Amino acid sequence: MGLTYNITEDYLYQQGKETRNREIVVKMVRDKTLTIEKIAEILDVTVEYVKGVASQLKD
Repeated sequence: MGLTYNITEDYLYQQGKETRNREIVVKMVRDKTLTIEKIAEILDVTVEYVKGVASQLKD
């Protein structure tokens, strides 16, 4: 009997995914070619999440 493990449900996997999403949002917001709504759509995150990350930037 084999052991199965869904890596996508792992806490560290989720934490890494969150960190990477934030890094990408920062780059996209700083680029200023896409709207907040388009960034959220592309990354499959909420508009509120993108706005929250954008508000933390000091540009």
